[in-house]
Amino acid sequence: MTEDDWQKIQAKRFSTVAPPANWPQKLRPVSLDGLSLFGMDPLKPGELFWDGEKLITERRWSNAERLLAGLATASAVTIALIESVRFGHDAGQFMGWW
Repeated sequence: MTEDDWQKIQAKRFSTVAPPANWPQKLRPVSLDGLSLFGMDPLKPGELFWDGEKLITERRWSNAERLLAGLATASAVTIALIESVRFGHDAGQFMGWW
């Protein structure tokens, strides 16, 4: 494609259709031509670009989510330890070790 072709695509990157009423006011739908402006770097999988600018595609956990994940992990480890000790005790009794 020539530079003129890309300029035409960039000029038509947004659709002329009105966005849904529940979208934030500044958002506009992307046109079919505008989809050509999406790109990916083959050497950096997971990164997405639109019109040459990197899009932020990560989501970070809030402090509350981190706390809940930590509590769930600690609970799972504690239960696993208790069950392994209980199993060992039952197996020892079964085998006549104590």
